[in-house]
Amino acid sequence: MRAKISSLVVRPLRATVAVLALVGAAHCGTGNAFVNGVSQGSQTATPRGGTAAATAASSASGATAGGAAAAPSTGSQGQKAATAGVEIDTQGGAVDLGFWSGAVTAVGTLASSPAPAARIVVGSYSTSTGVNLAYGDNGQSALPAGRKGATFTGDRGTEALLTALDALNASVVLEVQPGLAPLPTLAAEVLQHYQGHKSVAGIGINLLYYGTNNNDLGSVALSDADAQAIVQAVRGTGSSATVYLRHYSSDFMPPSARSGLGFVLDAAGFADVADMSSDYSGWASKFAPSPVQFVIGAQKDQGWACALAGGAQQLIGAAQGAGSNVNNVTWSSGTITALYPTNIFSCLN
Repeated sequence: MRAKISSLVVRPLRATVAVLALVGAAHCGTGNAFVNGVSQGSQTATPRGGTAAATAASSASGATAGGAAAAPSTGSQGQKAATAGVEIDTQGGAVDLGFWSGAVTAVGTLASSPAPAARIVVGSYSTSTGVNLAYGDNGQSALPAGRKGATFTGDRGTEALLTALDALNASVVLEVQPGLAPLPTLAAEVLQHYQGHKSVAGIGINLLYYGTNNNDLGSVALSDADAQAIVQAVRGTGSSATVYLRHYSSDFMPPSARSGLGFVLDAAGFADVADMSSDYSGWASKFAPSPVQFVIGAQKDQGWACALAGGAQQLIGAAQGAGSNVNNVTWSSGTITALYPTNIFSCLN
């Protein structure tokens, strides 16, 4: 039986480093982990007080793997359609400006997005040196150094990418994988650093990389007080950016804090598109009217997603239509390079 979204059962991916293995239809985070600058595959975590279990049940209603392509949602009652874009990690080396700006445009066009969109990981988790930030230290950082703070890798093309996205009138969320770094200071500093870019609309906190030590990473819930402290720090910079919290389970989200916050579901291992849509709709309903977003396109879902008659367009459309408060769907950085530009989004590999 499917768990209610209010206490979503965490169904993590059990995988060795750099190897993605499908285990039934277990739901997990889609994002690739970058530890000390090296891709480690999908991160996993088991929540406090329980173990991960449960097999996803396929919904008997809605679209099926072989169904017709779903048109991107335009929302209801005049609701603005959700944007669609791609996830970009700046820590894997120099940013390929042509590739990523092209991918952002291609996904937006495919999904009839009202604006180009991107989620840019500008701070990646490191076990030994805290969060690695994709810009240089100007000597004025308020963040502590070392494992409980931040290191600075220098700009590898993020500034040029954001300038290009500014010209496209894109909507961008800057995301960090915080580790032990102090969240309010981290969020405020990242926004201040990139404040000259009009495309920046949000700051993202990937809670899969939030914890007290390596064993707890991804299994520590964010309290209401800590969530509101992040929002207050962001407002203190003069920014109206939304703070987007990302995880594969609602159990780790603040229980009641909602002001200034958005909620991002990063899950994979669905049985089919109907199963995905059911979880997405539950997530949107749980956090309504706050904005919600989804990260899609994980390798674990390639088996059924590749059989969709409408390809990636159908997958994105299903996510966009999960609720009137859905404002963005982001394609995972883990598979976008296999789709664009050669496969034209017809399949996940």
